[in-house]
Amino acid sequence: MTLYNGGPNGFNRVMHPIRVGSTGSLSTGVGLTFTYQIENNIRQHVFRPEMYLLPLMDEEIRKMPSMIQNPGW
Repeated sequence: MTLYNGGPNGFNRVMHPIRVGSTGSLSTGVGLTFTYQIENNIRQHVFRPEMYLLPLMDEEIRKMPSMIQNPGW
């Protein structure tokens, strides 16, 4: 399974978390407004080559011993 096919440079950057909130009624939409706030918790994300593929679950590998784990996991 491919997780991301945009290359390693797509995610190798500083990321800022965003806090999203809402007011009003979600079920009826009356008075519904959304707000967001960019947090100052900054982190550098590193995209590693093994992130192209997701890890296989151990129970699936046990069901079929000829299956091997994806590289890097």
